[in-house]
Amino acid sequence: MLGLLRCLSALLSFLRSRAFALGTLAVLLAFAIYTVGDLIRAVYIVDDGETILTYTTETDANEILDRQGITVSEHDQVSFSSPNDHYLEVTIHRAFPVSITADGKTIHRMVTGGTVDQLLMEENLDLDGDDLINCRLDQALEEGDSIVIQRVERQETVDLVPIAYEEVDKSTSLLRYGTSRLIQSGQEGEKRLTYVETTIDGVVHERQLVGEDVLRQPVSEITLVGDGSAISPLDFSDEFPLDENGIPIGYQEVLTDQSATGYSARTGARGASGGLCAPGMIAVNYQEIPYGTKMYITSSDGSFVYGYAVANDTGIALMDGRVDVDLFYDTYTESVLNSRRTVDVYILE
Repeated sequence: MLGLLRCLSALLSFLRSRAFALGTLAVLLAFAIYTVGDLIRAVYIVDDGETILTYTTETDANEILDRQGITVSEHDQVSFSSPNDHYLEVTIHRAFPVSITADGKTIHRMVTGGTVDQLLMEENLDLDGDDLINCRLDQALEEGDSIVIQRVERQETVDLVPIAYEEVDKSTSLLRYGTSRLIQSGQEGEKRLTYVETTIDGVVHERQLVGEDVLRQPVSEITLVGDGSAISPLDFSDEFPLDENGIPIGYQEVLTDQSATGYSARTGARGASGGLCAPGMIAVNYQEIPYGTKMYITSSDGSFVYGYAVANDTGIALMDGRVDVDLFYDTYTESVLNSRRTVDVYILE
């Protein structure tokens, strides 16, 4: 009994000693360290590429950011990753401004990344094949980007345009010197011009002519001017030049006081010889003047000059002797002005 009491006394003395107190404190401290260490986690904060490492027992990520003095806006993108209880990664993608101008308005957006194409899809902005954009669709968005879309449209347009008529002064010996006469009024023609018109955002940028069709040819205004000029455009002056009196040199014979009338025909008409009817081609009695005969026709006083001519056609009045030569004219009016004249016919060959 006495031994037991001594043991109890010794135990009480130890419990009251410094060694016990220190031992107990060490145990408690070790327990506290173990407990706290189990609660502490490492937190990596990646803020727009900048990394911050901190340790905390806090489990709420937003609270962790607040304690670090990190604020985020409603447009910033914050993501959390925690593979285990002792590690947490917080990634912050900061929003930046970009703008889109299209269809007459500008849209301002805060984005955290992506491409131009993705942003257009989010905004339901479609691009047609001809539309213009100032950047690539696969281009990564960057702060301050200003995306501009221009709407391009192409459409066909038609203009009806007048064609001015030509004013022609036609020299002639059918009229007296110094006089003139309108024999054909001018009429405007009309043509259709087809364009492909390109507009950019509703403004005409280019107008390209792609087709031109004449709907109506103009009709020339013809005025006869009396100046003594020959009617025929034919010219045999190299072979048979005229002397100072207007008489061909080297003619074979001359038929004087011949009765000359005038006639005209539709474009493309052919004479009895098969040749085309045109000024300078005249009708004769082919039994007296064979087809193809070259002639020079003028009045004896030189006031009327038909000029060089070729026998090409014939007619009833010519064959029965009522008319000696029938002179061809471009227009019916000129043939009427010719009326019946007395001329000299120089047979050249």
